[in-house]
Amino acid sequence: MPFFIPERTTRAICEQPIAARPEAAQLPFVAPAEAPELTRLGRCFVHRTCWQTWTSRERFVAAASALRPDVVGRNLACSWIPALSALRLHDLGSLVVFDIPQVDAHRVATWLDGCARQPVIDDHVVGAETWHARPLEDRLELVRSMGGEAFEVVGLPRDRLAVWAASIRRLLDDLTRSG
Repeated sequence: MPFFIPERTTRAICEQPIAARPEAAQLPFVAPAEAPELTRLGRCFVHRTCWQTWTSRERFVAAASALRPDVVGRNLACSWIPALSALRLHDLGSLVVFDIPQVDAHRVATWLDGCARQPVIDDHVVGAETWHARPLEDRLELVRSMGGEAFEVVGLPRDRLAVWAASIRRLLDDLTRSG
């Protein structure tokens, strides 16, 4: 598994070094049958800016989605991780993966819905992380930090946050029904 080292880790798409962790995203694995030439990129780091404009992006996302039986909606995988007592959301299009402790999940879903509806600056504690939402002109910037240090910054369409919230609630409902 590749490790991130500032100024030394190179981007898989443009092969330039990445200055800081918030600028980076890690690619998921892809189904080899769907895109054999892209399999070597699994778990490599990319610069978020390069990812957004990469010509093979949609093909890569489709191949990554094909590998995940838990994909719901458009390129969003949502699963239960028993060892962590947490829900894991993996947005394959935005290259965001996060775990939400079950005890925080309903509160997080409500917060995400609020961020999707109203352009406000807000902080929210999720497990050991702090999430900061900042509205931009056409999207919302989500900054994830731990101990005051940002480790991920991603711009998302506001409606994507509502999809995340709905997926969290759906998984919580499934867990409640299954006992």
